[in-house]
Amino acid sequence: MDERVTKIINKLTRVTSGLFAPILGRIGFYKEKRISIELNKDSVTICRVNSKKKKIINIFYRSFDFTDLDINPEKKPKLYSDKIAEILAKEKLLGFEANVIIPTSEVSIKNISIPIMDQDVMDQQVKNPEFWKQFGDLPSDMENMTIFHQIINSNKVTNMQDILLVFTNKKKFENLNTILKNAGLNPTLYEPKCFSILNTIFASQNDKESKPFAFLEYGEKENYFALCSKSQIIFYENPIKKEDLVLIKQMAKLSDISGPFWGEVFDRYLQVVKAGLSEVEGIKEFKIQQIYVHTEFYESKNFINGLQEKLTNIKFQELTVFDQDKKDTIKSKNLTGLKLFKFDKQAEEEIKSSYQKNVDFFANIGASFRFLNPYNIQEPVISFFKVNIHHLYATIIRNRKIKINNYLLNSVTIVFLILFSSIIAINIPQFIKNSKIVNNYQKVMQAHEKIYSDIKNKNAKISKINSEKQLAKKVLGKRDEFAGLIIKTPSLVPSGIEINRIEYKKEDYALFEGNALSNIDLNIFLEKLKKNIGKSELTTMNETEIVISQEGTQSEEEEIEQEDGQSASYSIKAKNFSIKIDLSDT
Repeated sequence: MDERVTKIINKLTRVTSGLFAPILGRIGFYKEKRISIELNKDSVTICRVNSKKKKIINIFYRSFDFTDLDINPEKKPKLYSDKIAEILAKEKLLGFEANVIIPTSEVSIKNISIPIMDQDVMDQQVKNPEFWKQFGDLPSDMENMTIFHQIINSNKVTNMQDILLVFTNKKKFENLNTILKNAGLNPTLYEPKCFSILNTIFASQNDKESKPFAFLEYGEKENYFALCSKSQIIFYENPIKKEDLVLIKQMAKLSDISGPFWGEVFDRYLQVVKAGLSEVEGIKEFKIQQIYVHTEFYESKNFINGLQEKLTNIKFQELTVFDQDKKDTIKSKNLTGLKLFKFDKQAEEEIKSSYQKNVDFFANIGASFRFLNPYNIQEPVISFFKVNIHHLYATIIRNRKIKINNYLLNSVTIVFLILFSSIIAINIPQFIKNSKIVNNYQKVMQAHEKIYSDIKNKNAKISKINSEKQLAKKVLGKRDEFAGLIIKTPSLVPSGIEINRIEYKKEDYALFEGNALSNIDLNIFLEKLKKNIGKSELTTMNETEIVISQEGTQSEEEEIEQEDGQSASYSIKAKNFSIKIDLSDT
């Protein structure tokens, strides 16, 4: 179950990477600041290009001028680091990533065929170095090797795929890596020199369908022969005996190299070449018509002419950067003639001035167009072979992808921050205005509530005033009636009735309160009111006593008796009443 989940996750990861690869790959690609560098015992060659314009902008050769001929990078790594750092500082190349050209003789190159398998299975299998042994004659100590593989061709009919396998001892380039790091470079790509040259040849083929070719390298350090097509590479070591090497160097100084003696030299040298050509004879994809020749030697005309005379059915072409000798009978394949790259004027002068020093920049130019390119997007100059023999290649690729992803996320975050900041900046005046409004809102609400409360109170007062005003208006409107009531009342009161109070209630009725000596007096009073004023109604009637004082009728004895504290008044029983009179009909 776990294995299935892992497969699903891996497939989803590949699909997601495939969708975003164009964007992420382009970001990573154009952030790579690179140079190619080839370190020799006594010198260094460096090349820098503008990948967008396919232009060589800086290329140079620098000799270390050591007086001690026994000095080498293994013995004096710090000395080499200091020398290279000084050169890089002068050329303003410190901190660049480096494509390191390593000798082809330091690696092993194999072409093997294996069954086509699922990508997840393949990725898991290649983690075990012993996996490769079952498909070819390989060293027993593969676990101590840095191994790079590239699928060159897949045949679904036969269910087989051709694999380019390049390997070398893990510790072989540790010292070189330390030297370059201490010099101020970041070496992330190690490419065998032959692939730097082969990639340039493939890139220079103008035909849409690349033609197969052979490549021959000879010199004191590098000697091999390779047959190349888009689907396969066959690599042969072609060692030269010391005595033959002396003769090859000597023939460059001679005007005539004809004769059986020199013919035997060529025959011995061509043994591996002829064997390789006969091995692929009749194979359509290996119909070889050209052999490209590259050498470290300054003079190669006589040697290449001699090879041409031995193999007349195949055309030999020397690989050069510029045509140095227009009268040369050898047809060279030069980069300027192909117009594959542009050259800065200063770089062109540097190459031409270095020609007499037996310095060749062909591999440096080819290697300078290699990129780490973790998302494998299309490059300005397509490299057919993507060999990287760095012992930490997988880790570098993984870390570079993380770095690119982080850069993209940071960039997106910054863009959004700038966007939001701009929006905020544009709206700052409105924000300030709104902030003031918000700050004053509470005060406004409080003031509103206070005003609203005052309005309610005032409305209540106004309502009361209006009510009282209407009442007063009605009362004032009835004042004549009330006055008439007051005037009429004395004439209507019988002798047995005492009026204590007359109250005018609203505008519809009046209220009489008083005492009656008898019911007869009260009835008489009610009848008079009804007849002369309006409908009357006895609302209350209670028993009460009336105190009557006898002022004016007292004798001298009574006055004396009153002075002695005795009362001169008496009380009688009466009726206390309230009469309501309806005035609405008056």
